[in-house]
Amino acid sequence: PTASAAAAAETTTTAATQEDFSEYDGDDYEEEYDDIPKRLYLCWNCNKYFDSVDALAKHDEYCFEHIN
Repeated sequence: PTASAAAAAETTTTAATQEDFSEYDGDDYEEEYDDIPKRLYLCWNCNKYFDSVDALAKHDEYCFEHIN
């Protein structure tokens, strides 16, 4: 009985955790973070902004060769 009680307790805990997370990812979460602007990355050669490091890196290689 002890083993199955432990298993039952484990299952309950997991279910509760998943529930907490699904609530957390809901509307409140999105509303709260919607008005935070995306992080932008600046190309120092031509002052263009990019929304990811990868996009900046690809651009930067090209830009550096053509501007200098």
